[in-house]
Amino acid sequence: MLSRIFILALSSVFFANTAKAQEVLTLQSALETAVQNYGTIKAKESYRLSSQESIELAKRQYLPNLNISLQQDYGTVNGQNGPLYGFGGYGVASSGLPLPDQNWNASFGALYLANINWEFFSFGKAKQRVKVAESKNLRDTKDLSDEIFQHKVKVAAAYLNVLAAKKLKLSYARNLGRTDTIRRIVEVKERNGIVP
Repeated sequence: MLSRIFILALSSVFFANTAKAQEVLTLQSALETAVQNYGTIKAKESYRLSSQESIELAKRQYLPNLNISLQQDYGTVNGQNGPLYGFGGYGVASSGLPLPDQNWNASFGALYLANINWEFFSFGKAKQRVKVAESKNLRDTKDLSDEIFQHKVKVAAAYLNVLAAKKLKLSYARNLGRTDTIRRIVEVKERNGIVP
C-alpha cells in the first residue's frame, strides 16, 4: 500500500515537471509565423526577387554584346554534320565532311569569328525595357504586400475566433456550474420535503 502511494506521488511530481504550461501565442507572433511559413507568400516573394533581377538584366542589355566563335571545317572534333545555328545569330556552327576517323586538325580549314553587337541607336528600346521591368517589379511588390495583408487578416480572424471560442467555452462552463448548483439545491429541497 505504501509503495503504491509512493509511486503515485513520484509520478505526479514527474508529470508536474514535464507537463508545463503551454507557451502563450500572441497575435503578433501568430502573424509573423503565418507570414514566414505560408507557401503562397514565399512564392510571391520569389516572383518579386525575380522581377528585381529582370531590372538588372534590362539595364545590362544596353551594353555591347561580344560573340566569339570557332569552327573546324575539316576536323571532326565537334561531331556535327551540316549547318547549325550559332547562339545570338552571329556564330558559325557548320562542320566539315564526315570522316571515317576522328581527327584534331584544328589549324587546317578552321574558321574563327569575333563579333561585337551593340545597338547604339535603339530608339528608346533599352529605356523602355528598363521601365517595363520596373513596372513588373512594382506589380510583384504590390501583389506580395496584398497577399501578406490578406493572409494577416485571415490569421487574425482565426486567432480572434479561437479566443472567442475559449471565452464561450468558459461562459458555458460557468453556466453549467450555476445550473448544476441550482439542480443540487432543488434536489436537497425535494429530499427534505420543502418542494414537491
